[in-house]
Amino acid sequence: MRFWLLRFGLAASGLAVACISPPKAPDPNAAGRTEELLRSYPGRNELSEFVGMLPERCLKTSLDTDLCQWSAGNELPGWQPMATAIGTGDRVNLVCELPSSGAPRAPASCSIHPRRSNRYSWSVPTGRKTKTRPRPSETASQARERNRSIANAWIEQARTLTELSRLMGAIPGSCTLQSEGAEQSCLWSTNDQTFGHGTLVAWLDVSKSKKIRFRCRLPLDGSPRGPASCFAEVGD
Repeated sequence: MRFWLLRFGLAASGLAVACISPPKAPDPNAAGRTEELLRSYPGRNELSEFVGMLPERCLKTSLDTDLCQWSAGNELPGWQPMATAIGTGDRVNLVCELPSSGAPRAPASCSIHPRRSNRYSWSVPTGRKTKTRPRPSETASQARERNRSIANAWIEQARTLTELSRLMGAIPGSCTLQSEGAEQSCLWSTNDQTFGHGTLVAWLDVSKSKKIRFRCRLPLDGSPRGPASCFAEVGD
């Protein structure tokens, strides 16, 4: 919850320094609605029964915890309540950090994300004046730099695999052990069905139509990653 509030607060602070609204941050009340919705589902089996399917995949976040993802559309019984909880009509990803032992999960350990890029919330003015909207006082160059700064701050605040996955709205497609054995390298291949795709597009300052590969090196014990341990590039 603290992570989402940090992100929301950062975006709100940008409003004071720019004439154009900052990128849309997740609804700060969605975490509470999600927790209320999933309160009766403490483990992987119960969550799978609620969603109507087994997890797509699970990855280790530490020696004692796993991060699992369920992807649901309107063909599954869990989609409607999850979509309602975050106010979307899109398919959704349910991301939960769970004890490997099968013990009940911790409070606020699940989050729900739309399977749609947030790319169009990162506005850049065209400089055109219309009848209903005056010419913006912020130039396109200034807006792109503002977006890059906000995106960079959001990425820097996400220090663990769980926090990065919530920022992306999806868990990585794969994680591989590094040769020294103390870290893993995790890869997100993002596109228009990945919520955080737009954040990466803004960070790189590239076309919204580009697919982005996002890779981070993370300690295997679940501790926070080091600085400059994530990078992104255009590609499938």
